[in-house]
Amino acid sequence: MNSMARPFSSLWPHQPPPERRLPSTQVLNTYELLEQILSHLPMIDLFAHLRLSKSWRSIILRSTRLQENMFLTYPSQPICPEPFTYNVQVYCCWNKGQTCYRLPSLTFNPATSMIAPYNISDTTSPMALRQPLAKFRVHQHLFARFTIEDIPDLEPEDRPSWRRMFITHPPLRAVDFEFFAKDDDFRRLVVLWNPVGITFGDLIDGRWRMARDYEATTGKTAVGEIECSFHLLHPQHDPMEEIWTSAPLLCLVHCFSFSASRHVLSASAKDSDRIEQPKVWE
Repeated sequence: MNSMARPFSSLWPHQPPPERRLPSTQVLNTYELLEQILSHLPMIDLFAHLRLSKSWRSIILRSTRLQENMFLTYPSQPICPEPFTYNVQVYCCWNKGQTCYRLPSLTFNPATSMIAPYNISDTTSPMALRQPLAKFRVHQHLFARFTIEDIPDLEPEDRPSWRRMFITHPPLRAVDFEFFAKDDDFRRLVVLWNPVGITFGDLIDGRWRMARDYEATTGKTAVGEIECSFHLLHPQHDPMEEIWTSAPLLCLVHCFSFSASRHVLSASAKDSDRIEQPKVWE
């Protein structure tokens, strides 16, 4: 008998045993479970995971919950500003062209770091970008005011995904955008308007459009201060109520300077008597 004879069973096609999947692998390949896990990650990690895995990218882009956590969507419609009439006889406010909103609360994008002013809630979340797009600081003044300390120095052609992030939840459809030239009395007030909600990209593009507008008008290099602001009507009684014909005001203002090289914090309250009538940028 030939000792090298093959057993009869070896003549059948060989089928390897089924691969055993680790429990962790099964979890990460289950949409609902992975969505739950990703929902607890900081915003910066969610943006990073868009480039980490095709399957994870698909889940992040399809998940409404994760898109909300990244401030890329919101379940309700953007908030429209309300019409109000300023009573100049009562108080000489430095900005007479406010865009005002009536909201019980407002959540700022966690890509910023700030202290909660007055009636604004849920703004002290530890979830923040490692290099924030903008840092806000609150001043306990006549109005609550927050200021941009830094904003990315990017050309409008750059299209990173953070550009689509709303600056607030719920999104706001309009913010005031005002430019003060450094070397002369040139001042320009416009209203940035986005029907789906103002984003960080709108602020960046608005800054560059304002700079080009100034340079085309004056022939000078755009060096000065831009103040981007919006205002919330305070829900509680306030002695400043008589300033407005309908309700008191919680004022939120953030300012930044721009030049050809770098954008630096500049917070100031200026008389706006010479400000041109606002125009709308969509």
